[in-house]
Amino acid sequence: MIICNTQQLKGLIRLKKFVEHCSTITNKQGIISIIDNALTEGCYSSKHQDKLNQIRNVWFDQTYAGEFICRHCLKDTSQVDYDYLSGTDHLECVLKEELK
Repeated sequence: MIICNTQQLKGLIRLKKFVEHCSTITNKQGIISIIDNALTEGCYSSKHQDKLNQIRNVWFDQTYAGEFICRHCLKDTSQVDYDYLSGTDHLECVLKEELK
């Protein structure tokens, strides 16, 4: 089980709004159900984490296309030295995510 902190819960609310209004996502009700359960229970399964990450990537790509934004912390990376980036993501954020 992945336990949600306040920041993750806010992200899930934002993700739910995106899913509700996105015309390219199929099985909206299933995804919204996963999000609603996570918001109610404060956690979700690792199986659901993969699906939520896929949807989050769609949201990120549509929202921040062509911008230098870290997909992990959503902070600007345009002024960060290339040695500290992985694509447009902070290398530190990528490494922290891999360690989880």
